[in-house]
Amino acid sequence: MLETSHYTYFDAPEGDEPLSLDMESMGKGQIWVNGESIGRYWTATAAGDYGHCSYTGAYKQNKFLSGCDQPTQKYYHFPRSWLKQSQNLLVLFEYIIS
Repeated sequence: MLETSHYTYFDAPEGDEPLSLDMESMGKGQIWVNGESIGRYWTATAAGDYGHCSYTGAYKQNKFLSGCDQPTQKYYHFPRSWLKQSQNLLVLFEYIIS
């Protein structure tokens, strides 16, 4: 397994609503904004032939979530209070699974 890191600086977007990062195109790693941990991400998709993908009906262990072939989670939220007006630091630490 290899590891790599990415970082960028950005200005706070306008508005007052909470913010999120769309991590759908990433793999597995961790995220920080201005030194605060947003958490771990792993945009894994479920594999296999389960016939359907739905929350509806009774619980079954092999029942899938809606959105087959989509990441189990792609949005990672964080509070606007973590941001400054400018020069906010976003750091991604990515595990490269080979």
